[in-house]
Amino acid sequence: MDLEDFLSKLEGVKQLPSGFAARCPAHDDHVASLSVNEGREGGIVLICFAGCQTEDVVSAVGLTMRDLAGAPHVVETYAYVDEEGSPLWHVERWANPKTFRCRPGLPPAAQRLLYRADWLRWAREETETIYVFEGEKDSNRAADLGLVSTCNVGGAGAWLPHYAEQVRGCPVVVVADNDAPGRKHAREVAASCATTALSVVLVVPRYGNDFSELLDLGWTMEALDPLPEEEELGVVCAANVRTRPHEWAWPGYIPFGAVTMGEGDPGDGKSITTTDLTARWSSGAPMPDGSQHGGPFNVVMISAEDDPEATIVPRLRAAGADLSRVFLVTHGVGDPSRPFTISLDLPALSRFVIKQNVKVITLDPLMAFVADDTDSHNDHSVRRAMHPLYRLAQDTGAVVLVIRHLNKGSGKAVYRGGGSIAFIGAARAAYTIGKDTEDADKRILACVKMNIAAMPPSLSFSISQTEAGPFLQWHGAVNVNAQDLVDGRRSSENEEILQFLNTVVEGEPLTWKEIVKYGSDLGYTDKMLRSRRDRSRLTKIVGSEGNRSVRWGYLNHQVNHLPDAAHMPPLTPTDPAFGWDSGKANGPAKPSASPITPPKSGVSGEGGGQVEPSGQMAVSSPDMDDDDSREQALNAAPLVCSICTTEELVNRYGHPWWVVRCLNHSPLTYGE
Repeated sequence: MDLEDFLSKLEGVKQLPSGFAARCPAHDDHVASLSVNEGREGGIVLICFAGCQTEDVVSAVGLTMRDLAGAPHVVETYAYVDEEGSPLWHVERWANPKTFRCRPGLPPAAQRLLYRADWLRWAREETETIYVFEGEKDSNRAADLGLVSTCNVGGAGAWLPHYAEQVRGCPVVVVADNDAPGRKHAREVAASCATTALSVVLVVPRYGNDFSELLDLGWTMEALDPLPEEEELGVVCAANVRTRPHEWAWPGYIPFGAVTMGEGDPGDGKSITTTDLTARWSSGAPMPDGSQHGGPFNVVMISAEDDPEATIVPRLRAAGADLSRVFLVTHGVGDPSRPFTISLDLPALSRFVIKQNVKVITLDPLMAFVADDTDSHNDHSVRRAMHPLYRLAQDTGAVVLVIRHLNKGSGKAVYRGGGSIAFIGAARAAYTIGKDTEDADKRILACVKMNIAAMPPSLSFSISQTEAGPFLQWHGAVNVNAQDLVDGRRSSENEEILQFLNTVVEGEPLTWKEIVKYGSDLGYTDKMLRSRRDRSRLTKIVGSEGNRSVRWGYLNHQVNHLPDAAHMPPLTPTDPAFGWDSGKANGPAKPSASPITPPKSGVSGEGGGQVEPSGQMAVSSPDMDDDDSREQALNAAPLVCSICTTEELVNRYGHPWWVVRCLNHSPLTYGE
């Protein structure tokens, strides 16, 4: 029966680009759920998307499965030749049913040769690798890829011992069909060839029933895995493993066929670095260190934080990307409102990567794409979530570049990425991106892990802005490692800078220009000193003239002016105004129950003023209601504590107290 006759027995037939659809006769169908097409080798193929069995569909229209098979016919003919290329016999492959016939017939076993015997002669002369398959169809597919390929007539179980002489002195790869007879046959062939071949490797397709189906599914030769020595246990002989050199998307930095991780704090340039690398891969431009990568390549970008129209595409343009080679994944399969998720959408991504020959996939940030039930701090949960990415890289040979944030902890750089150590464990290479502590305008890319090569040099870059968008400028190698970045310092040199800042002020506080001048004599720049200032003992001291009188000193230096305390809660020596870290010791002091009020007249005391029983002193002035006069009187008062008369650690305290006190009798804390 032909396709037209079968369609005449169905209702609601519609022609589609992929074939025909009709209402399924095996169930109450209102949506035309039956797909009807011609088979690749003849006959009719039925699929009911409601789940009906093909036998039930055929029976419902009064037919049998035999009616779908079509007439027997020859699908392909394979010619066997001698080493000179002269025909010996040919094999016909028939469909409906599938069978093989030899014309005019096979010669005696001792006179039989392998398929493509003329190619095998050339391979022995050139010591080329020979691929041995179970059947002629797979051998032809390999030949289309430029490989020297062969098989024996009769398929599985028909290998003859003298065939091994035809592969003598050559490397041999035996490719098994993915079923029990095929694997048994491949092991027999490998054992026979081992007596004559230079080497023998035994492989099996990772997907599909045979090599042809592997290619039909979109995979490449890279998806041929070592065949285990035994069916029960996956034991593989090392001699049967195909070896291959590592290939690099960025030589020495980012390998193909593996997961690479980039880490850093928000704002340190992770995303724009990914964009810069994408532009180079897509356009074929050299990598940041000047190396070539063999591109241009197609790239898939998956971003959860940056808008394609406002951020990603403008950045790509500014970086010189070939936009026709960059593909952006905006949502998961079938639902524009659902974000891309690794556990749900990776199969569809894998198919797209194979179809478009994509060589690089970026996910930024990684945690936005893992399943909700993934515990990011549990090794087992993380390894389960990362395994699909590992297989995606291995199966497609592409780079899988993932981005994650650093945690807020400290310690070894390899442990500073957010979540479980299993994240970085799944990566073959990992990099930290951070700010250059010597130059706030620069960033550094430093390797934190490299499993397959030597650790590459760290590279410095800066971010420049144009009307088209930001882009990176690379400045070459720097002597900074990943540990320096996550520590936020360069250990030895920065310790010297800290020691300088902690001792530069001896007597009176200094201006910052004065400190920089002293530092320049030792080779320290303004940027170097500023980068370590917050970690030093230096305290900013604001004088009576505000920002025009800023000095830098330590806790024991005089403060010329403090902010108006009438609008501030009472402070204690643990507060930042005194240069102490309020987060240390017992923590910040609690505010007093009531604010301190200005002093009133009372018992006379030293210093020309009057002292209240509480010990607070009011400096005398011609007109105590005049703020200017009070300021003048305060400035004229001798630097002697009005309580203990000491001249050490003395400070003038302004409104509302108008007193001169030492640190121990500060009106901010004294009397509490």
